[in-house]
Amino acid sequence: MLLGANMNRKQKIALWVGAFNLAVILLFPPFEYFYAVTGAMLPSFQGFYFIFSAGPMLMIVTPILYLEVVFVLFNGAVLWLLFNKSKEPEELSPQEAMELMRKLSGKHHK
Repeated sequence: MLLGANMNRKQKIALWVGAFNLAVILLFPPFEYFYAVTGAMLPSFQGFYFIFSAGPMLMIVTPILYLEVVFVLFNGAVLWLLFNKSKEPEELSPQEAMELMRKLSGKHHK
């Protein structure tokens, strides 16, 4: 079964937007200069640079990058689930409802 076979249009858009955001995050990660790197719990960073054009004295701040990736993946999953359009139960006619109630109660009316 293909991934997109049972998805509606909004779910596909949510996945494409999430994939695009993830690509941008990975192409422009947060960088910090080597001399400014500390072991702080909440690290700081110099800025976002294109990954292939960052200077030699810069390193990727992985804790912030991990937070960004997890945030985007979580939001994408939530949107995908919110846009899941489950089939609504079809409404029964009054005659069908009465027949169903009789079957469930165990009384068969002739």
